[in-house]
Amino acid sequence: MHSKAIVWLFFWSFVTACKQEQVLSLDPTEKEYTYQVIRMKDRTFGYDILQRGKTIVHQPYIPAYGGNQGFVKKRHAKATAQLVMDKMRKGIFPPSVFRYEVDSILSIR
Repeated sequence: MHSKAIVWLFFWSFVTACKQEQVLSLDPTEKEYTYQVIRMKDRTFGYDILQRGKTIVHQPYIPAYGGNQGFVKKRHAKATAQLVMDKMRKGIFPPSVFRYEVDSILSIR
């Protein structure tokens, strides 16, 4: 009888662990990411990434460049925000932005 209890406990632990894994592996596309371009006091632009209306990324400056310079053009902030959201939807966390990606975006007129 004691061995049946151990087997049952092991089985129940396995089932419970599987259920927890299902909760943790939600499809990232279902998280409803949106963005907002934000205008800074120095007349540059940044962006916020929101998940179901809650800000999860606040990026007032150009990422991967260092310093505190915002985007001069609104469309560059928008394109970078979209890049970050695409990475998040693909499950890339953290959604790091590399300098060559920013350079590519900044070269868009």
